[in-house]
Amino acid sequence: MSEKTEESKVAADAGSEQDLANALKGKDWKKILFVLLITIVLYLEVIYLVPLLVLISVILYLLKGEVDSRIATFSSALVGVITGSLNYVLFHSNDKPWPLSPWPGKTDVDVADEATQSPKADVSKD
Repeated sequence: MSEKTEESKVAADAGSEQDLANALKGKDWKKILFVLLITIVLYLEVIYLVPLLVLISVILYLLKGEVDSRIATFSSALVGVITGSLNYVLFHSNDKPWPLSPWPGKTDVDVADEATQSPKADVSKD
């Protein structure tokens, strides 16, 4: 009886190893690679970019009494990027964050318009 129990345990262990091997193939490796890359980008955003934006915002507020609207818009978009990155890295979402998708606040139409515009199109003919 104990031999059959040991054989079934060995068979179950072999089956679970094959399940794990199958699970780690294909898109799972791609997702893990993206998670690692996004984690590095997220680290750089939080450690360098956020303090820089805080410093710029404080200086502008002290000099002008308000923060420039472009800085405020960029800061809001950055919050969206960080939120999306955290959701992706912590496996709460499968939506790829920036830089694997467009910057927050830009629609697909905006991205397509930027791709089709060229610097020569802005030059008027005499």
